[in-house]
Amino acid sequence: MATKLTLCTQAISALTVQAKKFGAMSVHFAKSADLATSQANEIAVWTSKLIEAVTRIRQDAEDAAAASQEHVQDKVCTLKTQADSAKRKILDTSDLDSPRTIKANFRLIFGPPRETEHKSISAKAVMATNLIRVSTIRGLCESNPDAVIALSTTYPTKVWTESNTDVFDGLIKLLKEEKEQDWPEEIVDIMDELETERPMSVEFGNLRGIANCTFFLRGLTDQ
Repeated sequence: MATKLTLCTQAISALTVQAKKFGAMSVHFAKSADLATSQANEIAVWTSKLIEAVTRIRQDAEDAAAASQEHVQDKVCTLKTQADSAKRKILDTSDLDSPRTIKANFRLIFGPPRETEHKSISAKAVMATNLIRVSTIRGLCESNPDAVIALSTTYPTKVWTESNTDVFDGLIKLLKEEKEQDWPEEIVDIMDELETERPMSVEFGNLRGIANCTFFLRGLTDQ
């Protein structure tokens, strides 16, 4: 018999149904000793086959999970390498080159949420996910402002908005390890510009205050 390709959710549902059926089952064996023994042996055979099938499915699930995790790690590593390259260029030249990335990120992370009226269900779902991600990034402003600046200057918006949840979580984990850097003072100018352009969140004001203080202290040190 050919193996039937089944979605994992369907397999879990089928196993759940069968487990409940067997759990509630009370079996009456034949009164004949020989027939009862034959029935018991047959149950043992099919139980063994069922265990083999479930064990194989479990192994397939573990293999799929391992492959998925490896893919996520490779993706996170690739994105981090690209971001590190962009960050080195910014720090070496003290120039953002193009402020488009940081402006787009700051607007999306700290600006007012977009309207959800007249949006499709799928579009609303994406926006809901992005709101959660925005909240996560905003939460780093006080504990690790350099992580927020690193993300905003070196990761295009679509990287952290369109990546799956595991990749996003992996990027945030790495960003939390970000050290204090000598970012270009142009960043504060951009923040001032954006704040006159649209209402920004409280976290944005806090981040700007931290950045201003950092640049002020750096100026005193350089004197």
